[in-house]
Amino acid sequence: MNVAFWESVADTYDAEIFSVLACDREGAVLSCIESLASRDHTAADLGCGVGKWLPHLAKGFASVLAADHSDKCLEHAKARAASFDNITYVSADLARPGHRLGRFDFVLCVNVAIMPDAEQRWALLSNVARCLRSEGHLLLVVPSLESALYVKQRLVQWQLRGGQGEKEAWFVEADKRFTSLLDLQKGIVKIEKVRTKHYLREELVTALDALHLTVQRVGKVEYRWETEFAAPPRWLKGPYPWDWMALAQKR
Repeated sequence: MNVAFWESVADTYDAEIFSVLACDREGAVLSCIESLASRDHTAADLGCGVGKWLPHLAKGFASVLAADHSDKCLEHAKARAASFDNITYVSADLARPGHRLGRFDFVLCVNVAIMPDAEQRWALLSNVARCLRSEGHLLLVVPSLESALYVKQRLVQWQLRGGQGEKEAWFVEADKRFTSLLDLQKGIVKIEKVRTKHYLREELVTALDALHLTVQRVGKVEYRWETEFAAPPRWLKGPYPWDWMALAQKR
């Protein structure tokens, strides 16, 4: 939730920040959005960044709220969706306890609840859940801890096949992603040197249940190996790395 960081990368966001929309191998997130779209319903993109999802939401819903902590990111979001007149833009700290943005039939939140601080994370998720009308749907995408561990194992396998000893293969990767046993237990993994919260599947389900949301589905948003490694070997096939995508309904 470091607003200064997001202000600094707003102009180069597309080059620097991972795009779920662009990298989703099967189009799982977009497919789910389209299945729930209705011109009789309202939607919100909470933590919208530079607005990559906004054109898709604006086409499918009567009105859309786009909220982000970074004013510069919102400027880019407005430019990206300039042809749509059914989007309202709001600068908001989504992790501020008790923050209210209105009630919506559908809420999208993609890789936003990823800060390492548990209190900030819970405040954000609580605010997201509060934005849902009764029986409204939340589509939440978060990094997978299982995937992070799996990626580590596959990289070690790659190094072993290249002739490295087992001890050296494990040590090199452990030094890059997993900084401490405590962080691992908390689900904190470094992405590009930034400590980032990753979720176990069951952890995600129980968190949503505690927010009075009924989980209808948890699936994978799969990515190519190129999103993890600069030049993956040709033998490295599926299963592919993934984020968790949870669809939940307000009780």
